[in-house]
Amino acid sequence: MNRNSFRAGLVSLLTGGVIAFQAKAGTFSNDFNSGTNAPAGTALFGGNGGGVIETTGGVNNSGVLKITKAINSQSGSFIIEDLDGGNPVYGFDMTFKLRLGGGTVNTPADGVSVNFAPDLPDGTFGEDGAGSGIRIGFDIYDNIAETPPAPSIDVKFGAGGPTVATRKMTVPQITTDTNFEEVHIQLNPNGSLNMTYKGAVLFTNLFLPGYQGISGGRFGFGGRTGGANENQWIDDLRITTSLQPQVGISQQPFSQKVLQGHDAVFTVQISSPDGAVPAFQWLKNGTTAIPGATSQTLTVPNVTAADSNTKYKVQITGPYNTVTSDEVTLTVGDLPLPATPELSFDFDSGTAPQGTSVTGTTIVDSTGGVTNSGVLKLTIADVNQAGAFIVEDIAAGAPVYGFTARFQVLVGGGTAPPADGFSFNFATNIPADPMGGLEDGTGTGLTVGFDIYNNNTIFGISPSAEATPAPSIDVRYNNQLIASTHVPLSFIETGDSYGEVIIRLKSDGTLDVAYRGVVVHENVVVTGFSSIAGGRFALAGRTGGLDENQWVDNLQITTETTPGNLRITTQPANQTVLVGKPATFSVVVNDPAATFQWFRDSTVITGATSSSYTTPSTTLADSGRKFKVQAAKGALPVTSEEVTLTVVDLAPLSTTASCRPEHRCLEEEQVRAAIHGSHPLLPGSSS
Repeated sequence: MNRNSFRAGLVSLLTGGVIAFQAKAGTFSNDFNSGTNAPAGTALFGGNGGGVIETTGGVNNSGVLKITKAINSQSGSFIIEDLDGGNPVYGFDMTFKLRLGGGTVNTPADGVSVNFAPDLPDGTFGEDGAGSGIRIGFDIYDNIAETPPAPSIDVKFGAGGPTVATRKMTVPQITTDTNFEEVHIQLNPNGSLNMTYKGAVLFTNLFLPGYQGISGGRFGFGGRTGGANENQWIDDLRITTSLQPQVGISQQPFSQKVLQGHDAVFTVQISSPDGAVPAFQWLKNGTTAIPGATSQTLTVPNVTAADSNTKYKVQITGPYNTVTSDEVTLTVGDLPLPATPELSFDFDSGTAPQGTSVTGTTIVDSTGGVTNSGVLKLTIADVNQAGAFIVEDIAAGAPVYGFTARFQVLVGGGTAPPADGFSFNFATNIPADPMGGLEDGTGTGLTVGFDIYNNNTIFGISPSAEATPAPSIDVRYNNQLIASTHVPLSFIETGDSYGEVIIRLKSDGTLDVAYRGVVVHENVVVTGFSSIAGGRFALAGRTGGLDENQWVDNLQITTETTPGNLRITTQPANQTVLVGKPATFSVVVNDPAATFQWFRDSTVITGATSSSYTTPSTTLADSGRKFKVQAAKGALPVTSEEVTLTVVDLAPLSTTASCRPEHRCLEEEQVRAAIHGSHPLLPGSSS
């Protein structure tokens, strides 16, 4: 039975003497069981046998729409004409059953797409979709240098089909074999998208940037095969449109710890698919309306300790609905700064100061800084830039136990979206000409990175291939990520003005970072840091195929060359040794003037007074003994974690055991298993 429905119209509603007209939602429903012709209000297009409706092969061997069969070089499309009589469509709810299977083994191709746009062609199109509206592509086959790489399910929106989000998949995950799996796509009337496939949630509350209602839109399904193939079939298709827009919150405000004396700025981003400007009202501590706080941004000026723990949220009212943001909390803190910086650069001379150098495309310019003064331009808003500003060792070889850096930064004026970011670094091995992913740092010391571009896709990839999806402010030490704070792009970009950056590494090995008056990292433990001698500071940045101005002014640096309170930076570790062999325990502290005393089972070990201790040859009786060390400087002792010694006795080899030269001796493999916790490898096996 043909269950196709194609309807649109107007109904009137008498309310308070005013007649309001509301368009009725359009619907489409078809199970493709009524023959091989295109249903009323639809059209089929095909090439080389693709784009057909057949009476068998569908769910329970019913009728089915076959975009392509498992035959090379086919193409097909199915177009549903405007369901809503030219009215703007703000959302839709779509379900259908999809089969992707039965094609080329291991490398099926190419894929199918679901589209909604006013300008779909009367012809075939493939997995990348068509038109200037919404495209959702099931991309099965990875063509060389494809972005994003397939297999993947990609959401694209706008003219030219730029990628909004993508879900990386494997071939078994995206294909269905002989089965039909349900696809559920919801475009909410606030411009956000939800999608499930095979019962798994792929996208939730994904806002399409700048989405506006689509008038005269047509739904289209298209696909193709090439040198490899796949059955790409659709059954039980249901669509209901939504003609009433809603305002939505595409970016929530976030809680902040703001430095005393700075302004606290809370911002909400909205989606308004009908273009209507909604009304805003910020609320304080639950229900108190803040007079005059009626825009997307709330500024709390010159915060003090009395403002701490205040809560804020915003109500947004559009023509048809009201939404309320998350409630966020303001706390107020402080980062004391040196009274007089050790080093200060204002760049007003227009040249690199003495004791510094610039590399790559980085320049010192005489204009563009704060009050249009001189400025360090790590990158300008141009593609494929990379460079650094390097400050030579200002401690003359002495160990540096901490530092405070403060500078003004401008991040803005580039492409939409911008790229890629910059970093502040302190290390002994900063290259003479730093290159590579400079937003992630250079050298193997301490890095604070300001990453403004997600290299997977513009608005995020799921699951993420980037350890810290940008925009983010990241802390690394020895090239290891130790802390990351995800921030909105609107926060990390400063536009055409400057924002303050403070980076403070304290002598206790903890790090604070403040950006634009907001504390983004506080008391982050930099594990393993004691001091750096002979280190250089570097600011580095880059752009790629997208760009951004990344400029720095009024740089101040002050180092700490005294170690502060004694602390252990690297703890001793448990040890496992063979019977008859010695074991060595070691500890690292932040002060070379410290003294040490090792203990065994809480008893002093005579003569064990250095940063490492090596036992005599061990016996089985030593197994399970506990060791620790106490480090001291004056009257300030610190005690390490207690660790355990394990002694292993290997059974002798049997007389038939193989230990021929062409194999590793079995005893060696048993030793490795005992020491490293791996399974013993038999001769001839591989790890």
